[in-house]
Amino acid sequence: MNNKKGFTLIELLAVIIILGILLIIAVPSVTKYISDSRKSTYIQTAKEVIGGVRTLVNNGKLEMFDSDATYYMDIKCVPTENALKSPYGEFDKAYVIVTYNGSGYDYYWVSVDETGQGIKNITKYDDLDSELIESDLKIEDFDELKGIDGRKKIIVIDKTNNCAKGEATTANTVIDISTGEEIVPVCKRAKTLHTATCGGGACTAFNISHGTSMTFGHIGNAGSLSAGDAFDCDVNDDGVFDAATERFYYLGSNGENAILIYYKNITGQTTVAYSTNNSNRNGPTKAATYLPTSSTWKNEKIVSPGTKTIKNDKSENVVNFNYSAYVARLPEYQDISGVCNATYNNYGGLKNCSFLVEETIFVDASSYPTKGFWLGTMAKNNSTVAYGAHAGGMIIEAGGNYGVVNSSANYGVKPVIEVKKSDMNY
Repeated sequence: MNNKKGFTLIELLAVIIILGILLIIAVPSVTKYISDSRKSTYIQTAKEVIGGVRTLVNNGKLEMFDSDATYYMDIKCVPTENALKSPYGEFDKAYVIVTYNGSGYDYYWVSVDETGQGIKNITKYDDLDSELIESDLKIEDFDELKGIDGRKKIIVIDKTNNCAKGEATTANTVIDISTGEEIVPVCKRAKTLHTATCGGGACTAFNISHGTSMTFGHIGNAGSLSAGDAFDCDVNDDGVFDAATERFYYLGSNGENAILIYYKNITGQTTVAYSTNNSNRNGPTKAATYLPTSSTWKNEKIVSPGTKTIKNDKSENVVNFNYSAYVARLPEYQDISGVCNATYNNYGGLKNCSFLVEETIFVDASSYPTKGFWLGTMAKNNSTVAYGAHAGGMIIEAGGNYGVVNSSANYGVKPVIEVKKSDMNY
């Protein structure tokens, strides 16, 4: 008779333990393999979708030639297989982001899917890597579309506009793509405008009656600058763009710099003297002393006015006036005349620039008794005359006896700053 023998209990336990150990070793490896495979597929999907957008651009089906714009293309508008689904689930929100550098294009990716997997930070095509994939992301992480490397405009292509380019909007946040850090501007385009009730002689220049509300400046168009565009500028460098106290209006450009004028007379006085004597060769020596310094307007990105060549009313150079103690300067005839289409002593000539009359007698003579503000401009042929913008008649006129504090000219000071356009979100 054959002597048949089965596994003993101890042998069975040993086998189970060995299998358990093998599982402990194998499961994490298998899990990691599956995870790595999914992540790798996620990246390949992103690159495939970007490739689809690149093809559309190369074939001339998408024109993206604005070098100041960041283009966001919803992947639902990309005719590429498997463009709507990641290895984890369908995409909740995902964009191919495109920028034009003047000669070619750069492509980026950002995404989150229905399982919370995604790449939260805008990432360039060549830098896409599975290690960048995060978990537990929310769609709210992508509510704000950001400008890339100083670009001020956002242009979206999605289903809401039938996958055509939407209207340009202003980027609320601009980032340095190399660091991911926000590029903090000096000035941001205003979201709301100041209003006041007309209470002075300028009302007739605008064909409105006393007691009628008027709006100062305008919001403007994203990516462009026009006279009177309203901006809030963080001049005191506290991180707040205060529409109530830091409102400026765009006047024009000085090369790469934007020229902006403050909305109010900063002195709080009825009258400010223009000069300490009656020689127009000395420039605005008294009025300039009311200008802000770096102790109040601390933002170091404000371009220093330095020494300014002041021209007279005949546009001839008169004097090099030193503003180095200040962070702002007085506005000049040349700053205002072109954008407002105004000439000297032309009543109503400033009516194209209604933003200049905010907080003057135009609004309320009891609260803002100053008739206007001094210009850093002098008369060629009269040593007792300087010029100001008079709100009552909307006119650039001569202020007689400018060296006298109680002059009937009754002008104040509205500072002008210059800011690099690259330091503005417009």
